[in-house]
Amino acid sequence: MMCYTKDHNAHKCSDVNEVVDEFRAQLTTDGDNVISGLERCRQILQHLDNERKRFGEQILHTEREIRRRADQLKDVIEKHKQTLISELASLKEKRTKEMKAAYKEVRRHIAAMESFKTYAHEIREKGTPCDIARAASGLHERADELMSSDVVQRTTDQFGHMEITLESPQVDKSGFRKSLGVLRTNISTPGRYLV
Repeated sequence: MMCYTKDHNAHKCSDVNEVVDEFRAQLTTDGDNVISGLERCRQILQHLDNERKRFGEQILHTEREIRRRADQLKDVIEKHKQTLISELASLKEKRTKEMKAAYKEVRRHIAAMESFKTYAHEIREKGTPCDIARAASGLHERADELMSSDVVQRTTDQFGHMEITLESPQVDKSGFRKSLGVLRTNISTPGRYLV
């Protein structure tokens, strides 16, 4: 009453007992609205908790899938690597054997030519005219035989320069991504889950 008479006499005033029921109704309505909002917040919190659990499970599942796929690719690569290494070892063994055989054959031919050279030199230098005449025809035939042998040419033709290289496709980052996979995300409309 002091407030009304001194400072705020222009305000609309009512008797408290007359308006208390209106205030009670307003408080009841406001309380009901807050309870409804509280329930909605609890539902949203429950939804967020469920979403967090579901998302965590998806993360674990996707990580397991990534690891599984990477392990598969590693296995494929490891098997292919072993195949290439075995193939290379086989080529090496075959080529080495062929080269050793050719080496022996050329060494035998060199030995035969060295022997001819030594014998022909001795006959020429130390032999009598009769020895030279008797051996000349046979030595000439042997010289023709040694020179006409195709050992050197055959070996050269057979063992040209062999190149062994690894031919592999160029694989960039996108190629690896395609082999392993890519992550996809899809976020649905938030209002869809809220109550």
